[in-house]
Amino acid sequence: HETSMTIPIANAIFDNKVDIKDFLKSKSKKRINNLTFRNVDSRIFPMIKLKNMVSKHYSTPIIINAANELLVDQFLRKKIPFLSMYKLVLIVLKDRNYKKYAIKKPKNIDQIIKISDWTKKILMNKINSNA
Repeated sequence: HETSMTIPIANAIFDNKVDIKDFLKSKSKKRINNLTFRNVDSRIFPMIKLKNMVSKHYSTPIIINAANELLVDQFLRKKIPFLSMYKLVLIVLKDRNYKKYAIKKPKNIDQIIKISDWTKKILMNKINSNA
């Protein structure tokens, strides 16, 4: 759905300074009048626990995004079960080299790719060792 990513994309562009209230006042109000916002149950959706970690270090969002890309791909290929995704992301975040990569403030695309590749390597090693 075209509007489902509006707020996450806006937050990425505007450094998390987007307020949902601004969208409620906008032209799209007709579309969202019937929405109900509820707290997320972390027992059902454990990934929500990572929300506060995203801003912990400069490159944590890169690491979590890379993990998400790989894990969704592996799930769709039926290589991993859906419910293993959270535990696999935690493996990366608990890796002894996590902080070394997470604290880097990338200055170019090559550094972003290096961080992403490290994340995917850790995950693929874990996935392949469990296969």
